[in-house]
Amino acid sequence: MFSRVREVAMRLSLIVAVSDGKDAIEASHAQWAIDFAQYWADRAISELIAKIADTPFAALRNEVAEHVMKAGLRGLTHAELARKSARFKGADMKLRNSVFEVLTVDQDMRWVTYPSRSGRARPRIAFVHVPKTGDEDDS
Repeated sequence: MFSRVREVAMRLSLIVAVSDGKDAIEASHAQWAIDFAQYWADRAISELIAKIADTPFAALRNEVAEHVMKAGLRGLTHAELARKSARFKGADMKLRNSVFEVLTVDQDMRWVTYPSRSGRARPRIAFVHVPKTGDEDDS
């Protein structure tokens, strides 16, 4: 993929130069095209790495992580995860717990208890991504 970035940047720089009304490609056109092509290639590679899994466990871990990240600070309960992911729904509790354990260590995810609004109902327990702020000590 990265071997095509140069070719894409060259074509883009020509398009940018023509759209700018120039007869020749200037350094600013080329730099913009290089930055653009590199950004999108990096993003595509990152997405592919996140989606590709070597084992069924890694596939489940990636899928759960993606759903939890999309949920934001609200997070997802066991039931919500099961509704969103057939792979999670089909996994046994031992595998599910292993996924939660790995994500807790590797991706700053944890279980958070949200009290009910009325205070009388059961609290909502959700798995949430809580990124480190930089103030925490890793020890």
